[in-house]
Amino acid sequence: MSSDILWQGTLYLMLIATVLGICISIISQIFYVKEDPRTEAIYNILPHFNCGACGYPGCMPYAEALTSGEDVPYTKCRPGKEAVAQKILAILQSESDNKEISS
Repeated sequence: MSSDILWQGTLYLMLIATVLGICISIISQIFYVKEDPRTEAIYNILPHFNCGACGYPGCMPYAEALTSGEDVPYTKCRPGKEAVAQKILAILQSESDNKEISS
């Protein structure tokens, strides 16, 4: 008798876990947020010092600001100097060229 209860409990827990897993999968698809791939590319170029010299609390907020359409100069990363600024400019220009072609 106790083994029947153990099996029933195990099956119920497996059923609950399966249903919750399916619900989480569906909800994650509904609330998916598409991100700009340029943000990650710019973030990977930045030196990751999170020094705040650019006026943002870290490198990721600065990369997000650059790709969000705000009027942010691409030369604000002081630790990265001119080399990083040129790479950022190349990413921003290549993406804007692609947008002009598809328009």
